[in-house]
Amino acid sequence: MAQSLSDVALLERIAAGDERALWELSARHGVALRELAFGLVHDAALAERAVQGAFQEVRYQAGHFDPAHFPVLRWLVELTRAVALEQRSRERAVAGGVAPMHHWWYDAYKL
Repeated sequence: MAQSLSDVALLERIAAGDERALWELSARHGVALRELAFGLVHDAALAERAVQGAFQEVRYQAGHFDPAHFPVLRWLVELTRAVALEQRSRERAVAGGVAPMHHWWYDAYKL
């Protein structure tokens, strides 16, 4: 893309099937989202998968995003946080060390 589009404009293009727009949004916010995810899961591979999962969700939900409700970055943060916490929970269950349910919300608001 010759000139930089706003996050909202990128989401509109993603909703229309523009893979390049998805790549640009990921390049723009991916580092910060990986840092957020790593802070939640404490594992680089899980953090990467969380960000990938969040952007997969962006691909499917971009057409439903309403910028009047909140900024794009906040939406991306919430998607990443939800995917990261789900992955962390799944990893703990697989390892046999399932944490009590009351911990998930505490961890989500520690940031």
